[in-house]
Amino acid sequence: MHREIAAKRASMRAHASQATADDGDRTLGLFLRIPRPLYDLVFGWEWYVDPARRGGHGQVSHDIFEGLPR
Repeated sequence: MHREIAAKRASMRAHASQATADDGDRTLGLFLRIPRPLYDLVFGWEWYVDPARRGGHGQVSHDIFEGLPR
C-alpha cells in the first residue's frame, strides 16, 4: 500500500497551482503539510459507493470484484 500512498501524495504535489491562493493555503496545501505518518494513516484508504448495492449503510465490501461474473 505504501506505493499507492506515495503516488497519491505525488499527484497532489503535481497540482501546485491548487495548493495556494492569494489569500493563503487551499485545502490541498494543508493536506501536503500533514506529517507523513499521519498522512499515510488518513489518506491510505479509499471509499467508493456502488450504486448497484441497495441500502448502502453498513454494507462494506472488501472485494471489489464481488458479485461479478467470473
